[in-house]
Amino acid sequence: EQIEELTALITAPNRSQTSSLPGGATAVVEGNWIVFKLK
Repeated sequence: EQIEELTALITAPNRSQTSSLPGGATAVVEGNWIVFKLK
Protein backbone atom coordinates (compact mmCIF):
# COMPACT_ATOMS: atom_id res chain seq x y z
CA GLU A 1 0.00 0.00 0.00
CA GLN A 2 2.81 2.44 0.83
CA ILE A 3 4.59 1.66 -2.44
CA GLU A 4 1.37 2.40 -4.33
CA GLU A 5 1.05 5.77 -2.57
CA LEU A 6 4.61 6.69 -3.51
CA THR A 7 4.28 5.64 -7.15
CA ALA A 8 1.05 7.65 -7.42
CA LEU A 9 3.06 10.77 -6.54
CA ILE A 10 5.03 10.43 -9.80
CA THR A 11 2.07 11.88 -11.73
CA ALA A 12 0.42 13.79 -8.89
CA PRO A 13 0.07 17.59 -8.87
CA ASN A 14 2.33 19.86 -6.81
CA ARG A 15 1.78 19.74 -3.00
CA SER A 16 0.24 16.25 -3.08
CA GLN A 17 1.42 14.07 -0.22
CA THR A 18 1.18 10.58 1.24
CA SER A 19 -0.35 9.70 4.55
CA SER A 20 2.18 8.96 7.29
CA LEU A 21 4.78 6.38 6.38
CA PRO A 22 6.60 4.23 8.95
CA GLY A 23 8.50 6.39 11.42
CA GLY A 24 6.14 9.33 10.87
CA ALA A 25 7.68 10.39 7.54
CA THR A 26 5.63 11.79 4.66
CA ALA A 27 6.42 12.20 0.97
CA VAL A 28 5.40 15.48 -0.69
CA VAL A 29 5.50 16.60 -4.33
CA GLU A 30 7.49 19.84 -4.62
CA GLY A 31 7.76 20.89 -8.25
CA ASN A 32 9.53 18.08 -10.12
CA TRP A 33 10.72 16.42 -6.90
CA ILE A 34 9.27 13.98 -4.38
CA VAL A 35 10.61 15.10 -1.00
CA PHE A 36 10.61 12.91 2.11
CA LYS A 37 9.96 14.84 5.31
CA LEU A 38 10.82 13.30 8.66
CA LYS A 39 9.12 14.26 11.89
